Amino acid sequence: MAKAAMSKEEIQAKVGVNLFLSFWVMLVVNVLVIFLAHLWFPAVVVLGTHALSVSWSLFLSMSFLSLLCVWGMAAVSYHEWKRGRIYSPRDWTMAYFVLDVVAVWVIARFASHLGFGIAHWWVALLLGVVLDFFQGISMMGLGKVLFLK
Repeated sequence: MAKAAMSKEEIQAKVGVNLFLSFWVMLVVNVLVIFLAHLWFPAVVVLGTHALSVSWSLFLSMSFLSLLCVWGMAAVSYHEWKRGRIYSPRDWTMAYFVLDVVAVWVIARFASHLGFGIAHWWVALLLGVVLDFFQGISMMGLGKVLFLK
């Protein structure tokens, strides 16, 4: 017989696992997108410094981006709860687009520390669109895997 409601501990465990898996999925997607952007457009997406190799700068900057995305996911979920409504996929997409653009711009401002730089402000917009698209696909896939169990 199925339980009618989950306990507080079960909910916390599921949320913790979801955030953990979301971080790693986001990290893989972000690394792939930014590395391909760097390979195809090395003049506008720059990785590495005199002290950081390309791989370390990619890992550091995209870990920071993934962390911001997971925090954003928690913040949007909290906002959903406070407003008392469930956001549509379009709402989530718009929230992540804004988050991705702002996060890419902020991370690029710390290029000497994180090793990730962009040449123009419009590169942040384009990367935001591409990141938003691939993050959306990957998170929908993760959601299907997690909720089919």
